[in-house]
Amino acid sequence: MFKQCMLSLLIIIIIIIIIIIIIIIIIIIIIIIIIIIIIIIIIIIIININIIIIIIIIIIIIIIIIIIIIIIIIIEGQRYRNPPTVRSVVCC
Repeated sequence: MFKQCMLSLLIIIIIIIIIIIIIIIIIIIIIIIIIIIIIIIIIIIIININIIIIIIIIIIIIIIIIIIIIIIIIIEGQRYRNPPTVRSVVCC
């Protein structure tokens, strides 16, 4: 009984250590990605400011399109309280 308890405790400790290691690795990867993005942005700023303006405009357009799509989905969801049947979807 004691051996089983110690074994299960050891397994739990090993799992916790593995989870902590995975979290640390994920955090390190995120930090590296952020650093790379910052370096790329700095390089773009150094190369040409016009490119940044174009990127900002593209991002704004993408955000506007996403907002419009979400609004359309909400409006359509309000219009159809009951989900459409397969037949009505095929007919449309």
